[in-house]
Formats: sequence, structure tokens, C-alpha cells
Amino acid sequence: MTSTDYIIFNSTARKIEYFQENNFDKYVILDYVDGIINMVRKSDLCSDELLRHLFDMRQKVVLGKSLIGK
Repeated sequence: MTSTDYIIFNSTARKIEYFQENNFDKYVILDYVDGIINMVRKSDLCSDELLRHLFDMRQKVVLGKSLIGK
């Protein structure tokens, strides 16, 4: 992954963790992740590896798993 990919990945993960810590609705989080995925796909800012990681994060949210290491 490039440095841009790392920045996008880390900021997305931190935002999802914030949403989960504050008990936001799952669909609000999914809307956020879908928006990030669409943004990076349309602007060609990302690699395939970043997309895979973003889809993995999305899947964890769908399944109700936490990104937080608790």
C-alpha cells in the first residue's frame, strides 16, 4: 500500500472505532464506509489492497464485530 492508502485506511479505521465506541447505529457506520469506498474508487486514489481492507472493515461492521481490539 502507498502512503496515501495508509492515510485513508487509518483515518477510516479511527472513525469507525469512534462510531462504535459511541454506539452509533450500524447503518450510519455502513453509510460512512460505503462513502469512503465510492470516493476512492471514483477518484482512482487507491490500490486494490486498500479496497480489500476497506471491504473487510465493512464486512466486520455488517457482522457486528468491533474493530477495537477489546
